[in-house]
Amino acid sequence: MLPERSVLWQVRQQQPYSRIEEVAERGLIMRVIVPVYSGALTSETRVLQLVQPVPPAWRGTRRRCSWAYQEYQQIAVSRVGLKRIYGLALTLTLMLALLMTMVIAYLLSERLGAPLRTLARGTRAVAKGDFSQMPSVKSRDELGVLIQSFNRMTRQLSDAREQVAQNHQETEQAKAFLERVLANLSSGVVVLDDALQVRTMNGAASQILGVEASVLDTRPLTGLGQPGDALHAFGETVAARFAEHEGEWQEQIDFAGHGGNQTLLLRGTRLPPGVERGYVLVVR
Repeated sequence: MLPERSVLWQVRQQQPYSRIEEVAERGLIMRVIVPVYSGALTSETRVLQLVQPVPPAWRGTRRRCSWAYQEYQQIAVSRVGLKRIYGLALTLTLMLALLMTMVIAYLLSERLGAPLRTLARGTRAVAKGDFSQMPSVKSRDELGVLIQSFNRMTRQLSDAREQVAQNHQETEQAKAFLERVLANLSSGVVVLDDALQVRTMNGAASQILGVEASVLDTRPLTGLGQPGDALHAFGETVAARFAEHEGEWQEQIDFAGHGGNQTLLLRGTRLPPGVERGYVLVVR
């Protein structure tokens, strides 16, 4: 039983060979080949081969070892595939976990950010003068309490604006009514502020005093007309009487105006408390 050429080449490279081989005619044999040197005078390398049959008791052990080795090889091969499968499964699981995390984070941000966006829209609307009611928020946390307080504030501002508009309308109506009443009075009415400056006067007062209302507008009583004329004396007399009397007073004076000599009955009074400070003068 000559060894194969590859085995001889291995032995000549100073690498001993030992294997258990299976031969069809002889069964299991143990082959050992080692190099043998012939002497110092020649460089030829010879080999020594030992062929020994394997005892029958060892054959079962050999088969079991062979089967175990084959199973190990199969397991080693399958381990690589399992590693790849496990790696792919873990990668997919990680990607799904990251995706779910992003989705949950987005939903939470939308849920938490919705009240803030609502509050921002309401703030911009209030800045533009829109006090319409904001959508209610069902949350009972600090943000929900803040939005509810903001809603109450906008309602109060809206009610206050409506009340101011209503009061302004009522004031304008009352002013228009008062102007119509004063315009139809035959007696002259002059309204003065707290510094005794003319605020307004009706047509009858302008006709009696012989001067346009625009000329006396915001003029103090002591500065009416020129020194020495009837209008200047009239203003000083009225101012002196208001200074002397805290309440109502009445006096009759002679007035030499543009329409000739007249006798004027003057009646002055201070506006009652709770009303804008000032005076009212009635001239007949």
